[in-house]
Amino acid sequence: MNIAFICQPWDEAVAPVRAGSIPIVTYQLARRLAPAAAVTVFAKRGAEQPAVDQDEHGISYRRFCVARAEQTLRPLRLADRMLAQVGHAEPLFGTALFYRDFGQRVARQLAETQPPSTPTVVHIHNFSQFVPVVRAAMPRAKIVLHMHCEWLTQLKPRTVARRLAETDLVLGVSDYLTDKIRARFPAQALKCHTLVNGVDVPAFRPAHDAADTVPAADGPRLLFVGRVSPEKGVHTLLAAFGQVAARYPTARLDIVGPLGETPYEYIVRVADDPHVAELAAFYDGRLRHRAGSYQRRLDAAIRPELADRVHFHGAVSHGDVARFYRAATLLVNPSLSEAFGMSVIEAMAGGLPVVTTRVGGMTEVVADGEVGRLVPPNDADALAATLVDLLADRDAHTAMRAAGPAHAARYDWDAVTATLAGHYARLLDT
Repeated sequence: MNIAFICQPWDEAVAPVRAGSIPIVTYQLARRLAPAAAVTVFAKRGAEQPAVDQDEHGISYRRFCVARAEQTLRPLRLADRMLAQVGHAEPLFGTALFYRDFGQRVARQLAETQPPSTPTVVHIHNFSQFVPVVRAAMPRAKIVLHMHCEWLTQLKPRTVARRLAETDLVLGVSDYLTDKIRARFPAQALKCHTLVNGVDVPAFRPAHDAADTVPAADGPRLLFVGRVSPEKGVHTLLAAFGQVAARYPTARLDIVGPLGETPYEYIVRVADDPHVAELAAFYDGRLRHRAGSYQRRLDAAIRPELADRVHFHGAVSHGDVARFYRAATLLVNPSLSEAFGMSVIEAMAGGLPVVTTRVGGMTEVVADGEVGRLVPPNDADALAATLVDLLADRDAHTAMRAAGPAHAARYDWDAVTATLAGHYARLLDT
């Protein structure tokens, strides 16, 4: 069997993966599938990366420069934002024009390199517009569309329905996501299934050595792991931390993740959740926004007396994030939009209690009261009260620490990969 993963055009593929939830998912699945199949990953070509290579697991990589595609997209993006101002509903990223060159080049290489006599599964992340392109190039292939966000239910239904009709299997990373897709496209409901994200449990186990953690703090240490972008709710966390710090004068907040807003059109423009739609206020005009504007607002929101207790660590390689989990007292995920919540599972694998918003797939991942607490989104007071309560309740905190690793083990990558392999096998039997 041949398996081809098609990454998002902005995601690089290197082994081991340093960051990014979808590259992590791709790598963890591919390395477990490689012993029994010929696995190829198609991705963006980064600086100094070879166009073709193979890693120690036998995964083949084929990379493409996207500079030409991105140059072509610049005027289209500007036109798209201008059209949005007058109510044009369909965003550029949902059309066949978006990274069309990348999709066509991948499809051509697929057709040239995959023997037609060998069963082939093409596994596409998020980009439904690549489905017709791949189908035209490889009519006999089994096509899997793996959704990590809500785009299928936010784009034009007629456009998406045509693409789903050419798809053999649709995967959502949570029941929340899968159920929304089934409800919007009932004719395709039987081909929709959930494949949760996983966790490398041994990599995040509690520390046994001081070298495996960052230096300890004198007081409670709150941790956020994720992109510093409006939909992640870091502004809500900072407001809540001000209240926590008043109760715990030695409390500290570590924010780990890349700085940079997710483009307005990818989430906020197409949102059907009013809390997410309100995030438009964090963008410097809907036509275009200045890079770093959200970070500047966050910096301005930190009271002077708290400046030395809030630390932005920026992007940290995935292999090093475990050190922060091990040093923390609580993980906080205040997202307003979250299809799954990978940091939540990673924290629990390390025995770290979590406090998250009652949003998206996180309501399935977090057993409220057992491994963490759920709070309403966009509510700094409720978040602060829950954090203070859990920090004060040593018995609850201890019980959650003990329960976390066993709960996270349900999401072990071996089990997730076995589920995916079962889906592939059923596809190839039809």
